[in-house]
Amino acid sequence: MRLLSAEYGAIFQLLPGYIYAKRENTVYVNLFATSETTVKNVNSIGQTVPVTISQNANFPWEGIVTIHVTPEKPNTFQLNIRIPGWARGDAFPGDLYSFAFREAGSVSIRLNGKAFP
Repeated sequence: MRLLSAEYGAIFQLLPGYIYAKRENTVYVNLFATSETTVKNVNSIGQTVPVTISQNANFPWEGIVTIHVTPEKPNTFQLNIRIPGWARGDAFPGDLYSFAFREAGSVSIRLNGKAFP
């Protein structure tokens, strides 16, 4: 049992790298879990700006995930949010597998409380 505990500890230490990723001034949200990270972006005048990104989620029991983006200074960057295939009704990439019962659902994104396309 001790070995399993050590393995789980190592996996949990790696989770932030799976939840969020960054390349240049693009931040990716890959997984949905209550979490927080701070990334450093470069603003239009070349200053490094820390940006804190946090999630509140009781996922998958509730279908709502709230993402808060808090830059230390005004900053422009791209935030990419992964929409899981199952949220679009895909059980697995491709058409080999499908859900037996498809529930009608939708994905919606709101930015500052307003619907975002």
